[in-house]
Amino acid sequence: MEYGEWLGSRKGLYVLYTPGYDQISTPALFLIGAQVALFTTGRGTGIGCALGPVVKIGSNTLLWQNNDDIDINAGTILDRSETIKDAGRRIFEETIAVASGHKFVRAEESGIHTEFKVWESLWPAL
Repeated sequence: MEYGEWLGSRKGLYVLYTPGYDQISTPALFLIGAQVALFTTGRGTGIGCALGPVVKIGSNTLLWQNNDDIDINAGTILDRSETIKDAGRRIFEETIAVASGHKFVRAEESGIHTEFKVWESLWPAL
């Protein structure tokens, strides 16, 4: 799918064409109709988005312990305190809770969800 193209009622798996920069690619998910975005990080990139909730998944426990902006600690897999299947179930359940409006992500709680940037190449199409 092109950046800014509306998904509408289509179903299935789609590939979205965006730049790799977090602040541009994350809003693109909401522009096509996503209800929630999952963002994995190993370094603690603090990203939120004014267009929708971004669930940040930390890849290691040290990051989780030292960054209060990460929603889910997936480092439990590396620590061998949780299986991949169990961590996946936990991520799935958290995503459903956020998408259903039952839970806020940390970026919303801390107020850093106010930023976003639209890819400049989209402007001529508008």
